[in-house]
Amino acid sequence: MPKNHLPKLSLVTAAVLAVTVQLSEADDASSQISTAVSIAPVESVAPVEQAEPSNFQDYIKESRKAEEEMKKSLEVKDTIFGIPVLGNDKSEPEVIKRSAETLKRILDLNNDGEADNPELVQYMANHNFRVVVAGSPHDLGNLDPDDFTDSTTAEISGKGLNTDSYLMENLGIVSDAYLALLKEKAKDSLEAKEELASLEKAIAQLKDNGLNMGDDDDQTSTSQADEEEGDDSADYIVMGELILSGQFPTIYDRLTGVIRLAVQHSNEAKGKDIQDKDIEYLIPNSLKKLRAYTPESFQNDNPLLCEWLSRHSLSAPVVDLEKVEIVLDKETISDLNDDSDDDEKDSSKESDTQTTTNV
Repeated sequence: MPKNHLPKLSLVTAAVLAVTVQLSEADDASSQISTAVSIAPVESVAPVEQAEPSNFQDYIKESRKAEEEMKKSLEVKDTIFGIPVLGNDKSEPEVIKRSAETLKRILDLNNDGEADNPELVQYMANHNFRVVVAGSPHDLGNLDPDDFTDSTTAEISGKGLNTDSYLMENLGIVSDAYLALLKEKAKDSLEAKEELASLEKAIAQLKDNGLNMGDDDDQTSTSQADEEEGDDSADYIVMGELILSGQFPTIYDRLTGVIRLAVQHSNEAKGKDIQDKDIEYLIPNSLKKLRAYTPESFQNDNPLLCEWLSRHSLSAPVVDLEKVEIVLDKETISDLNDDSDDDEKDSSKESDTQTTTNV
């Protein structure tokens, strides 16, 4: 069955993965973790019993069945400037409403009831951009990636690591659409081509300042990484928008808070404690650097991206993030535990292999 879906912004995803992959490396400690954000209490989680597919073919068959059922269950719940907001009977009405309103605010920053960029919203409507609000992160994993591509779909749920996805995911698809439209224009327009080159220089400046979307220890060259991972320009745009709007620290604190609580719950189940410092070293340094920025200091260090965003009238609306309480759902805890257990097994295998090799 699919794992929890993670937020689109790759640096945030990197932080989540860094914790889940390296949980087994954390040392035992004597004090409990205290979270810095308001998070709903978690009930005791019983082991999730799922029938394991007998072979790979059965697994694929079950996966495709789940994808087909998910697709059939979706229906249009709202439409924003021709862009559909989809959901099903598991989608929470409040999350659907919040997601639709946030997309509208992104596309209509002056709140006059009209899209600020009619050409952009028309492009999004014509090229199947859409918002999907699922009942849980687990349900998002049942979206067929061929039908619901990352670059055209805002995948949102209101639980766990995805609680603030209504803002990040909507910013992501708008940025992806804007860049796709600009690339189309660049085929015939020198000005558009120069703007793409200007964005490339702006992102290079960010990377020179240590704000790389890749892993801290990744020694792959920038050009090679871009070729392997695809164009991540939209992620840098969203990152800049969130910092300049002053909202990135809140998103960071809420995400790391829910991760800490999940790790604490996982270790309690195993009879272990963990200190806050043992979590901090798991978070990528690049993410910590972003947390430390104010809008003013970001502008001083990274003027090229700030000027580019201003020139293209791209910005994030300010929303009351803390109004929405984070709910650490059972599926997130179960998946974090599964990932931790898998990593412990992999680490054990690697250790055995290394010992055998050295003998």
